[in-house]
Amino acid sequence: MYDPNVTDDDVVVVRHAHDEDVVHEPAPLEPGIGATTDDVYYRPADKGRVNNYALRKINQIIWLVAVVLELLILFRVFLKLIAANPQSGFANFVYAVTAPFLAPFAGLTSTPSASGSVLEISSLIAMVAYALLFWLIAYVVRLIWGR
Repeated sequence: MYDPNVTDDDVVVVRHAHDEDVVHEPAPLEPGIGATTDDVYYRPADKGRVNNYALRKINQIIWLVAVVLELLILFRVFLKLIAANPQSGFANFVYAVTAPFLAPFAGLTSTPSASGSVLEISSLIAMVAYALLFWLIAYVVRLIWGR
């Protein structure tokens, strides 16, 4: 039963997996008086709240991808800096995964090296560029689908 006179201050909203909220009135304070089945109202879910949940999840996925990419590039910079063996499994994996993302930045700056250690400045620039790119993507998603 839907009662438009019930305000949010008068009810407790219980979320369910389906698209409706089950609204319960607060328990009476007087002893001996119990709630009846007439005290439960069904109110359609607020579409804005559902959209905000989906928007938050999309933004979380965007930032998860951004953080994983940033960490992989950071590992690459560190491995190059300590002159890690590129034939080792982990180093080979990190180099292979990050290579396509760093290709647009290849040759952007000189790469200083000493005793086998290499400082990939272009990778650090790529980290900044990808952070800005993911921030822009998250902003546009909020702008388009947000309220």
